[in-house]
Amino acid sequence: MQSLLNKIPFIRIFFPFALGVIISLVFNINRDFLILLVSVYFSILACYFVLNVSKRKSVKFIFGLLLNFFLFFVAVESCYLRKADNNPNHYSNIVFTNETLLSGYICDIPQLKEKSIKAKIQLTQYKENDIWKACEGNFYAYFPLATANVVSGSNVVFKNKLSTIPEPKNPFDFNYKQYLYYKNIYHQCFLKENDFEIASSDFELPISEYPLLLKSRLLEILKENNLKDDELSVTSALLLGYDDEISRDLMGAYSRTGTLHVLSVSGLHVGILFMMLNFIIRLPNRKSFVVIKTLTIFICIWFYAALTGMSPSVVRSATMFSFILIGTAINKKGNIYNTLLASAFLILLFDPFLLVDVGFQLSYLAVGGIVFFYPYVSNWFVSRHKFVNIIWRTTAVSISAQIITLPITIYYFGQFPTLFFIANLVVIPLSYVVMVGSMILVCVSKIKFLAIVFSAIVGRSVTFMNEITLFLDRFKFVNLSEMNVSFYEMMILSLLIGTITYFLLIRIIFRE
Repeated sequence: MQSLLNKIPFIRIFFPFALGVIISLVFNINRDFLILLVSVYFSILACYFVLNVSKRKSVKFIFGLLLNFFLFFVAVESCYLRKADNNPNHYSNIVFTNETLLSGYICDIPQLKEKSIKAKIQLTQYKENDIWKACEGNFYAYFPLATANVVSGSNVVFKNKLSTIPEPKNPFDFNYKQYLYYKNIYHQCFLKENDFEIASSDFELPISEYPLLLKSRLLEILKENNLKDDELSVTSALLLGYDDEISRDLMGAYSRTGTLHVLSVSGLHVGILFMMLNFIIRLPNRKSFVVIKTLTIFICIWFYAALTGMSPSVVRSATMFSFILIGTAINKKGNIYNTLLASAFLILLFDPFLLVDVGFQLSYLAVGGIVFFYPYVSNWFVSRHKFVNIIWRTTAVSISAQIITLPITIYYFGQFPTLFFIANLVVIPLSYVVMVGSMILVCVSKIKFLAIVFSAIVGRSVTFMNEITLFLDRFKFVNLSEMNVSFYEMMILSLLIGTITYFLLIRIIFRE
């Protein structure tokens, strides 16, 4: 155990912090409890100093307890500060009437629905006694389909029509209200033609929203280059993480075949960008040039993460590649598990609510599963032919990820894709082509000949990828559905997988 802690020191830091996040989210801790925690912390600190002066043997234990308690407190405080409605300036803490005028700007790319246009609004002001006063908070607004100028960055003034997001009607339904709660979105509003006015489309956005405007522009470039319908929606998802326009049937097919991860910008996409930048930026191996290259790749990776919406999997990948960059620059190699825990700790420090985000959980478990299981799974089969080995290794990666993510996949989605390894063999290579091709297309969009060539490559690759996915989805055995399990059943399944893994590994170790 001590050897494990020496190899992976971030275990000591991550788990007390994660425990603090879990307890804070479960019990919804308030400011009074935080004051109590501070009191207990300083009591332990006083004991530490007293024992340290008297040189007692228990000092080491007290120091460890002090460190764990400090991390626990930081987690609880981080959750409290992250919760938007704890801010007195949040709109939920202000009493509005039905006639109160609110003002804000559209802070995401609007989504076209069947009967409305859905847009995320960042509230900035409210009008009281003919005086505009500052306030904060995000919510979703639904505009009539015929509304013009509902674009990113538009400033909107409207009457208060805020309503709480409804609870799920079925206990096994996806809890959309809780999902938005952890994203600090508590309300929605349905606006009619006379309820609002779009004041301008050149509203001065905060600098943090500039990647959103660039993202909108890149979507326009894809549209201008003859990408339409499913071709456009899938390419937008692969390149920019914008999957709101993918049809339900196509999204369902990707989900049932176990290839939905391809449509979510993740470590796969950040890895492609990392390799491309490493290949393009070739500088002399001198200290100053190494620093320039490291900073350039670092900035590009994080800008891409911001451009795609800072999803948990992208942030995890960007953080991990940042550690790799820094380690390479200073000629240091770290333990991969330690790097994983360090990146998770840093991400949760800024947004502790991500711990309950399914994307965050799947991302880290999948990478952990690949790192742990792949060396064993890849040895199940070895061929004399190089091409066969490449196919098997790709399959082994998928199997390794699925072993550890199986319990929460069933828990969250109530299904398990049985042909995921076959589907991924085709879809993942095609996704490489689409992503690299679309990156080049954006860069050469002003050169008509090249734009036509790469637009055709991207479009046909996406079409083939969709056709393969839809073809596999036709088979009834491709997906085991309606596998509803409770949280406790999910934990039992996880323990079962862990126990089987433990005994199998013992047999492998003794054989060696």
